[in-house]
Amino acid sequence: RFVVVSANALVKVPDNVDPSEAAGALLPYLTAFQALNSGINPPLRYKAALTGKSILVAENTGLVGLAIASLAKLSNAKETFLVCPFQLHERAKSLGAIPLNTNSTMWSEALKHKVDIMVETSNIQISTHLENKAKFLKASGRLVRI
Repeated sequence: RFVVVSANALVKVPDNVDPSEAAGALLPYLTAFQALNSGINPPLRYKAALTGKSILVAENTGLVGLAIASLAKLSNAKETFLVCPFQLHERAKSLGAIPLNTNSTMWSEALKHKVDIMVETSNIQISTHLENKAKFLKASGRLVRI
């Protein structure tokens, strides 16, 4: 099966990269994109939906969390907070995100009712530190669990 697309929509995969590995590299970004845009009405979806928004990636900032930070920056989000181990702090900063220590007692009061979108990944590593997740969300905020 084939699909016709415009040439400017294609990206050449270098000859030394296995096509299945290239396809797999997209998965964190597709997941991040869906998480950031879930719950938005179709007419508004993808059209400045993140502009001026505060985003918190609350657990296990791995590839998906880093992809969320990257997409949020490209989408003009106001700020993106990534809960991540110290080893990822510089990487988070390089993507325009604000890294947060995995110990939520250090930052939870500062983010109380200030988050528009809170994304949780499936890791339960710090869930016990975030018992009342709703306290981070603004009244119109949304929680996305992936």
